[in-house]
Amino acid sequence: MGKVKTAMEYLETLGGDLMVLARKDFFHDHGNIYLGQDQNLLSLTERGQIADKTILANGLHQITYGRDGYADEFFPNFRNVQQRTFVINPSVNYGYISIVKHGIGADALAARYQAGEKPIDIAEDCGISIEDVVESIRWHDQLAA
Repeated sequence: MGKVKTAMEYLETLGGDLMVLARKDFFHDHGNIYLGQDQNLLSLTERGQIADKTILANGLHQITYGRDGYADEFFPNFRNVQQRTFVINPSVNYGYISIVKHGIGADALAARYQAGEKPIDIAEDCGISIEDVVESIRWHDQLAA
């Protein structure tokens, strides 16, 4: 949180506001928050240090953007593996993690499992594969930890 505060303070000195954090030219990695400028990135957490976008390219594929230029979907990595099966999208499942192809929330499937239902029964009831149910439970448990 200290780095976020530093980034916010630096952003204010540039005349920006927090809305920039949802824009297409906003990037982040495990330690810094960046604002895109052509082929370079301006590090907000390092008060203006410039970084090369190509260095951070792998981490920038997790977010897709809508036509308005704002973040639309986020595909979180699981155990440092990129994936496109589960998504966080504010317009689907109230922004909780969901199965992309079904829009079913991982939290709902995990809750049914925790209530004692078997994965096969959940899968049949929802019209999805057992693998999707099991992976949903894993995602839910990973994010809850």
